[in-house]
Amino acid sequence: DIAKAIVTALQATLSGDEREKLVTPTTDNLEAYTLYLKGRFQYNKDTETGLRESLELYRQALERSPDYARAWAGIADSWMHLADDYVPPEEGYTAAKEAAEKALEVEPELAEAHTARGKVLGWYEWKFAEGELALRRAVGANPNYAEAHWALGSLLPTTGHMKEALKEVRAAQLLDPLSPVTAYWHARYLLYSRQIDEAIEEGQRALGLDPDYVYGMAILGRAELLRGKSEAAIDFFRRCVDLARSNTFRAYLAYGLASAGRDAEARKILGEIGHGEDLDYVRSELLAAVHGALGETDEAFRELERAYAARSAGLIYLHLDPLYDSLRGDPRMDEMVQRIGLQ
Repeated sequence: DIAKAIVTALQATLSGDEREKLVTPTTDNLEAYTLYLKGRFQYNKDTETGLRESLELYRQALERSPDYARAWAGIADSWMHLADDYVPPEEGYTAAKEAAEKALEVEPELAEAHTARGKVLGWYEWKFAEGELALRRAVGANPNYAEAHWALGSLLPTTGHMKEALKEVRAAQLLDPLSPVTAYWHARYLLYSRQIDEAIEEGQRALGLDPDYVYGMAILGRAELLRGKSEAAIDFFRRCVDLARSNTFRAYLAYGLASAGRDAEARKILGEIGHGEDLDYVRSELLAAVHGALGETDEAFRELERAYAARSAGLIYLHLDPLYDSLRGDPRMDEMVQRIGLQ
């Protein structure tokens, strides 16, 4: 209403298409809209508890407004952030894709829906060109949607465009400067580019926005390892384990210990987080990194094959991520990078 009033006051003439873009349709149900906003708030915490709470809030919104496209897109986003770190990729991304497609059925030009679809295509299906196209469409539909920019940035390194990836994540930060998630992704790309001091600065920015943001701690731990400060790194990883029950962070701790030469402690953690139906999900590519740090190359590649079979999203950065530096001289690494389709 405010946007339309401004146009009227300025006596501006808009075409039908321009007027459509001015105000994105949402829902007539105020209660559903409020529940959606609460769901987005929980999603932005980027914790397992917050993500699961967001799913419930989006479902409640849909009970009141079944064709609420943004709520469907929200469900897709939450499942994708649960995938890999908290639930197996197949479970998370399958549910995400269904929700994204439902959102697009209801509102074919919704930026949030194209963003969700693009992430599934790139992160899980490894259709990098198709995913990039969907994400560029999302940015075009709503250039002020920060998540569309960083999601586009998340796929660009797969095709060798790290500079543009950094540009997109910086654009997301300008649009949403209070997001620790965006600061974390910026730090992550800087780490892949071996800009260690800059990565630490962004990791610290993430923790400045949320002192308990576990991914911010993890990226700082990884950066400290790269600059040879293993004890500082281990401290960060221990804080991660204290805050999040996910085996992802226990694997990071094992990696830090192995990198510091504390092999027995690292192997003890590996034994506790091994594979099995009764155990919490663990990303196999992280176990591969631990085995690589321990000098157990064959076991590392067995874990990478498990990650490949599961289509674990961490593999889309296999050609860049310092976690796998110990394996880079092995021809099996180049072969897997080619299989995934990375450049």
